[in-house]
Amino acid sequence: MRSFFLMIPLLLAAAAQGQPLAGLYGVELDGSPWGPVAGAAAAAFTEAGYTVERLPEDFFSGGTPPDLSRFAVLVLPDAGRLPKDALSALEAFARQGGGIAALNTPLGREALVPLNGRWMTVPAFREAYAAETPKTPLVDFAAEDISTWRPGFRTAEMAGKHTVANGALLVEIAKMDGWDTFAKDFASSPFPGGHTATLVRARAVRNATHLAVEWTEADGSRWIASMPLSPEWRDYVLTPEDFHFWESVPARAGTVFNPENARSLTLTQAFTHTGYADRDLAYEVATVHTAPLSEEASAALRGHKPVKLETLCPAYKFFPVADTARMRARGCLEGIGDPGLPGAFMGLHPRPTPNGFDKGRAYAWEPLLAAESASGDYRGAVAALMTHADGPFKGSLWASFAVQDPAWYLSPAGGEALARTARRIKEPVVLVDGGADFFTCLEGQELRLGATLFNRGPEAVEGLRVTASLTVGGAAPFEAAEDAVRLAPGESRQIAFPVPAFDGAATASVRVERGGETVAAAAHEVREWKPRATPKYVTAADGRFELGGARWRPHGINYMPSSGVATEDQPYFERWLSRRSYDPEVIQRDLERCRNMGCNALSVFLYYDDLKAQNLLDLLRRMDALGMKANVSLRPGTPMEFPWEQVREMITCLRLAENDTVFAYDLAWEPQFRPSERDPFNKDWEEWIIERYGSLENAEKDWGAPVPRDARGNITNFTEEMIGVEGPWSPMIAAYRRFLDTLLYAKYSRARDLIRRIDPNHHVSFRMSMAGDPTDTQRNTMLYDFAYLGGAVDLFEPEAYGRIGDWERVKPGAFTQTYARWANPALPMIWAEAGVHVWDMASMSVPEDKLAFQERFYTDFYRMVLESGADGVLWWWYPGGFRSNENSDYGVINPDGTDRPVTAVIRKHAPLVENAPDPAPEDLRLAFDRDSHTNGLSGVYTALQGEYWDAVTAGKTPGLRTEGTGTTSADCPLVAVGNRPCTGSNPPKYLDAFFDAVLTGGGKLLESGATVSAADLSQTPFLVVTLTNLGEAALLGGVDAAGPGTVMLTVTAGGAAESVPLPRTLARFERTRVRVPLPKGWQAPCDLVLSLEARERTPFGPRPRISVAP
Repeated sequence: MRSFFLMIPLLLAAAAQGQPLAGLYGVELDGSPWGPVAGAAAAAFTEAGYTVERLPEDFFSGGTPPDLSRFAVLVLPDAGRLPKDALSALEAFARQGGGIAALNTPLGREALVPLNGRWMTVPAFREAYAAETPKTPLVDFAAEDISTWRPGFRTAEMAGKHTVANGALLVEIAKMDGWDTFAKDFASSPFPGGHTATLVRARAVRNATHLAVEWTEADGSRWIASMPLSPEWRDYVLTPEDFHFWESVPARAGTVFNPENARSLTLTQAFTHTGYADRDLAYEVATVHTAPLSEEASAALRGHKPVKLETLCPAYKFFPVADTARMRARGCLEGIGDPGLPGAFMGLHPRPTPNGFDKGRAYAWEPLLAAESASGDYRGAVAALMTHADGPFKGSLWASFAVQDPAWYLSPAGGEALARTARRIKEPVVLVDGGADFFTCLEGQELRLGATLFNRGPEAVEGLRVTASLTVGGAAPFEAAEDAVRLAPGESRQIAFPVPAFDGAATASVRVERGGETVAAAAHEVREWKPRATPKYVTAADGRFELGGARWRPHGINYMPSSGVATEDQPYFERWLSRRSYDPEVIQRDLERCRNMGCNALSVFLYYDDLKAQNLLDLLRRMDALGMKANVSLRPGTPMEFPWEQVREMITCLRLAENDTVFAYDLAWEPQFRPSERDPFNKDWEEWIIERYGSLENAEKDWGAPVPRDARGNITNFTEEMIGVEGPWSPMIAAYRRFLDTLLYAKYSRARDLIRRIDPNHHVSFRMSMAGDPTDTQRNTMLYDFAYLGGAVDLFEPEAYGRIGDWERVKPGAFTQTYARWANPALPMIWAEAGVHVWDMASMSVPEDKLAFQERFYTDFYRMVLESGADGVLWWWYPGGFRSNENSDYGVINPDGTDRPVTAVIRKHAPLVENAPDPAPEDLRLAFDRDSHTNGLSGVYTALQGEYWDAVTAGKTPGLRTEGTGTTSADCPLVAVGNRPCTGSNPPKYLDAFFDAVLTGGGKLLESGATVSAADLSQTPFLVVTLTNLGEAALLGGVDAAGPGTVMLTVTAGGAAESVPLPRTLARFERTRVRVPLPKGWQAPCDLVLSLEARERTPFGPRPRISVAP
């Protein structure tokens, strides 16, 4: 280390006047293995033309941010250990355009604070402070009467055992279901004046990795801190800021726990806060104290806004790397020879590289070192450069080396890497992107080649030459160049060249030169897409998918790329098919890993705003080459307010109707009917009541309960107190469910009809959220139901988040499949999402217990899928790593591409799902009645579950039926919705239909409530009506139209009417077209009213009204 300090004056003396200044900073480098690395870094930056200045250790201390404006770059040889206050100063420096060269990243992963003249980590400070500070006992379990404490649990049979042994509380939980708590109440705050800290002495005994400590305030607000446990006794200091608000009093969200108002203390194990370990948990707590916080402790432990700098920090932007045999140099490090294999390193989550033109990125991300396995599998970038050409960090360049082995930097390859990186940081010209504007183009489509350049230097750059070429089959049919390119300081500029269309595959490349030497370059593949001459679409019939004449089951993943993990840029993350987010290098690597684990299908989504980037076309081409099909969600919007013109443009512009890689479209993403989603349809609800009951008064008489109204008398809908509890309102709830059934059919079938006009080749459905979940007991929402959706979509797509747990929690998914078969046995049912996240927020990592739980859950879920005969599953989701906008990690693969335990489960079950036999035919039908339960399907399941599972245990395949199953309009029970007597003035329970379209004889579409001119009707005095049977009972017509129950379609005008029978009998969800003449003697003005009746039994269905003007 002494040689380093001797070197600094020599370096400074040798530095030329006017050179840019590099500040070199580190903590406790003297005697540290990082001291020689600091010397090597100083030499590299001096050689690159910088004047290097060593900064004192207290440079970032003192409370006032230091002035860094005189530095061009800060060099951090041990970036992993920094004072806590340094991070915000570094962020401010980057916002001024300053450069950062960080070795041993993640940056500041050990945040240091001073105590008695020495540096220590925050956790170490907590322990030291707990040992040294005066404190007041609050709970000493050696003398505590634990009978005064309140146990809490989700399932009484699984409640934890609480005993006192050896002076400590011992909590033992054989098997936990959700949570287990132990609470003590206080009449007033137990914190003495001036005390704000909570000190807990605890340890893990068996399998408990964390302990959640909760304070509840007098107003009911809840505050929870999660602390890691070790097998050894430790003292933990918790500040008010460590306690995070938990779902309780909404007005307190965004505030801080106030110890003066504390009223109860709770010790907790919970899936939400302590991990998913659920078996044989045990921990001990000896004491709980309160203590004051000194000014020094407050400063050291005070929470601060996390600094988030891409490629630098926080630590969740990095990941462990396994199965690495070698490093490969990339970018400016190419040619340094064998980089060697450091003794310790991490990977950086990938970001898009500069390949491709006009991508709209504010930065250039360039990997410098790539870890590879012995077989050449990519394991991750270990070092990278990120240069900001726009945005809040414009002009700043960050070099991040996640090599934690100081010896590597001192090796010949490591020294050369430092030297080249220093020279690259000094280079002002940045290639932000370069290549072609599309990665896959349509047949006959022209391209542009070009480059986006940025000058991050303080002076103008002149004399640049930009060359672009497109190479097809080894030749270079197109090449163009622009000379004498000049860039002013801070200027971004695009150079573009139009390119004629080409056939097949090509390579697009761009090269930037200055003085005959290459400054930067990029190259990538470009492909042309043509539809197959004989496409093979996925079809569906008899409740199954087919491909090429054989049964096909989609088995795969909801895909988003690994380049979106650990980012805070939500638009970049969400719109991953946009120009700036999409990188074929990352995508191809991900897709190959998906296929390798056994995926034959992926779910993806496209936003309308990203349509013209054509990246979906590239993605589908790559998937097709790997033998995978795609379920494509078209966003934004839902059929409830269908953005048809946008959807139409997405399908037609990308020629999706001709693309047999697609097997289905999703038109909505996890809709429910919560208050905010219900209220916009209150007017529709009112109109439905009047149409089906004749009047509001008739409905109230039929229900024996009032129509819900708000304080101003406006019609509204149910309240959550009406759900799950039977009462006078029960018939009204049943009517509201029928209204929702009808509304969903109207909206979703219309959307499907529109799509089928331009694309008859693909299935249409949507991501159904909790629809079909038999155990969902939410009361403020009404889940969509399969009952009428079965006629509006081409496949059922429920999600499985209600199934997270052990086998007993998973297995009700079989009932979802059974219910889908009842609703429409002709439709396949796939699990559109299923998964569980494994991220632990307390340790900011993925613990082994959570990975083990994920493995068990997937294994159980596959068992349910196979035993129930489901038609496929698409797991949520692909990439491992931290998802910052929801604090989760649902990934099924490690970020480095190696297997998680669950990966092997997926790979093992892939052939079992794809080749599973057809499900056994139902041999037992269990009767159910949704109208008897205000909580709908969950009430049905509660009533049937004993009988259902007894039948399964006995080897039966149970199905479902109602009193209307197998009946017709002639013999179905005449009972009304809500199990009321059928009066002719209320909606029959088993008879219903919908008018999908009403046209004039001349083909003009008429909407209910619309006005048509008499001239539109006089030449062709008839209507053409398309209708669908929505009820369970078959509607008799055609050859069956001979007596009571024959369904008649009637049109009335004034006092005249004309009726015709249905041209054929309609089973449930069958559709027909009926031509009905206008009544004789009709004349304008008048109203035409359509209606349906089961002859001599009851009217039913909608009654659309059309006004005729003279």
